[in-house]
Amino acid sequence: MLSFAFISRKIQKGFGLDLADIIYELSGGKQPKDHIYFNVAHTVDGTWNLDGQAQTDLRTSTLNPSVKK
Repeated sequence: MLSFAFISRKIQKGFGLDLADIIYELSGGKQPKDHIYFNVAHTVDGTWNLDGQAQTDLRTSTLNPSVKK
């Protein structure tokens, strides 16, 4: 199984920081960063879909050539 998202703690933390920055900016600075919360749900490979088509990590990675296999 190929997994390419959130594979390290550094990536997880970076994603959280980036997402909080985006939400903060979109709020015009009105939403305090210490009140921005989110959750990432993990699904088993092949059990999620895009446009009604079941997707796998391998299929998705072929759509993005920057992903290293």
